[in-house]
Amino acid sequence: MTNILKVTTPVSGYEKTAPVKNKGLRNTENTAEAASKDEKGAPLEQDKALGEGSVSKFRYESNYGNFIKQLHESPSLTESLTKVFDSLNSQDIGNSPAEFIAMTEEFVNALTDSPEERLAQLKGNAQTSIRFSGAFFGILRQVLNGEEPLELKAGVLEFLRRYTDMAETPRLLESIRYTLASIDKWMYKDAKMQLAELTSGLTFGKDEMASELQVLRDKVLPFLNLYISRMNERGSLRDLSALLGNLLGRCENGAPTRVEEAFAELMKFQGMQKYLAGANPSAILQVLANSDYEKAKKEQKWVEKFRQLVSAGVTGKAGKEQQQMYKDILQAMIVNESVYMPILHTLIPYQADGKVRFSEMWVDPDADKTSEESPGKRGSKCLVKFDIDQLGKFDLFLYHQDGKVKMQLNAPEKVKDKLETVRTDLTKLITKNGLEAEELYVETGKPAIPLTEAFPQIMEKENSVNVRI
Repeated sequence: MTNILKVTTPVSGYEKTAPVKNKGLRNTENTAEAASKDEKGAPLEQDKALGEGSVSKFRYESNYGNFIKQLHESPSLTESLTKVFDSLNSQDIGNSPAEFIAMTEEFVNALTDSPEERLAQLKGNAQTSIRFSGAFFGILRQVLNGEEPLELKAGVLEFLRRYTDMAETPRLLESIRYTLASIDKWMYKDAKMQLAELTSGLTFGKDEMASELQVLRDKVLPFLNLYISRMNERGSLRDLSALLGNLLGRCENGAPTRVEEAFAELMKFQGMQKYLAGANPSAILQVLANSDYEKAKKEQKWVEKFRQLVSAGVTGKAGKEQQQMYKDILQAMIVNESVYMPILHTLIPYQADGKVRFSEMWVDPDADKTSEESPGKRGSKCLVKFDIDQLGKFDLFLYHQDGKVKMQLNAPEKVKDKLETVRTDLTKLITKNGLEAEELYVETGKPAIPLTEAFPQIMEKENSVNVRI
């Protein structure tokens, strides 16, 4: 979980420091050097993950350090997906269960093979990556960035929190279902039967949500608390019960009526009336339903199909041979959606020549880079990784500011003889879209562009307190 409380107490057992041979030695530099190495004198793993030039020599494993480590170690998402679908295109698909093959076909059918539709799909993908987009949320940003009273800003944040819980309610209900199934595994037989009886009528559907949440609140949680108390349970069952309570609270917090109430409270401030004079609180749900994010989410039908496919693959429904590949895919997706990832990540699936292919794109729309010619203006950075059959892997990195583009394309060796043609075509494409190619580099034989090099702000938390809770 995120270290919200900024706890600084180290957890025992996470680091072993090499003992100093001379017990009388009190030199800080030598002591720090010893603590930053293992028993054989090699740098500790957490230092390797965070970089050798770190100021702090004493390190404890932390959420952020774990994120950086996973970022370096996680398999490439596009490569893992390509392997999976290449195997599905081959005879290996015959080894998969019929149910999983049907799910795969549904996902493939949801993809487009038209270049024109592909562009619309890309725009939709970008919109589903940003929940708080559009004119309405732009107004809320003005309030948060302005000099309005702290009470109004706190009200805006509370409204956004309730809207987020409302938007994520389907996922929260699914998490409740999974948590209850996990709780069942840690209970004795008699208690399992009682829990099954209490939850037998739960369907986790939105229509019955209010009454089912009441059952969880009034019956299931008290039963679990009593069982944990009597059995003196201090392990996984207590953690799962606490997680169930948290998920339940978020579902209740995201009820449409509570979202309306939060907005009604906002409209009592004169500062909000200045921006949204005469706005009707009862119409806020319709405004939210028509946001760019919600409309794009409904149109991106492949997203739900893809989620179902990965979920089935991780649980082994694709067969043991492919289970690890789907776990790698899930791991890469989780890392890219981490709270420590300060940039937007988009997966771009498409069909080409009868095959399913994937590209990835990372975007920083507010890159803080200024120049003497245009001080104070913000630019945007973008890194795209894609693969072309029979050619190889490409890395495209660009920076855009005030209509000018700086671009770098790392291409495979097979296009070495066509570099000038590629450079000319890219220049024409940039000009066609009303931009100016300020700098353009097209090269082959170069290594893949690391994400942390394209977006160095990912490493900005390197010198923060390194603690895991």
